[in-house]
Amino acid sequence: MDITRKPLEEYVDDFRSISESIIEINEETNEKTYYIDGIWAQLELWNRNKRWYQKKEGEQVVEDFNGNRIPNRDKIFGELDHSKDSSPQFSRMSHIFENPLRIEGNDIYTKARVLSDTKEGQTLKVVLDEKLKYGVSTKSLGMLSKYKKNGVNGNLVSHWILKNVGDVVVDQSAPGATPKAIIEMIVENDPRMELIYGYEAITEVKKVLKRTKKAEIDDNLKALWKKIWEYEI
Repeated sequence: MDITRKPLEEYVDDFRSISESIIEINEETNEKTYYIDGIWAQLELWNRNKRWYQKKEGEQVVEDFNGNRIPNRDKIFGELDHSKDSSPQFSRMSHIFENPLRIEGNDIYTKARVLSDTKEGQTLKVVLDEKLKYGVSTKSLGMLSKYKKNGVNGNLVSHWILKNVGDVVVDQSAPGATPKAIIEMIVENDPRMELIYGYEAITEVKKVLKRTKKAEIDDNLKALWKKIWEYEI
């Protein structure tokens, strides 16, 4: 069966309220190792994007990550802020997940070690030292279908593939900016567009634009009206 998954991003606001930062000090070298420990994803509830993640799929994701990705050191790191890529990028890594994921209730927990030898890891340490507000965001792929539960209409996520346990982000408004980000990639003829999102995303953007009044689109994107209909993969 042909399954087409869409890029998904989900956010947990102000990570400090549901987690803790841990600092371990090596008594011999006096070097500090930083960790962030807490909830990185949530299941069986409506999230801010009106998406519902099922616990049974969360259990499969956790089993795959613990059994395959951690032993194989496969995409077990996170970024400081989001890149446009659907998979984490070495050039932006700030922390690494070496502890298994675990589900408690409907929440997915784990601990990440902050990297000392990358620019992004050093910046993240400053964020923790200064007790700045931050959030975390998963990056994944999945199928969306209309779903109603507890009187709320939204989308049920199925065939969930976790690409990144979590990036550390400062601005949780990014989900609303995702269509614009995709549009800008199309306008710029970004070659990664094919590899990252494929034809389905372009089709989805076209649908969004068709429902949007031309006058409501940012001036910088008005040129898209002509170009997007001509764009071909």
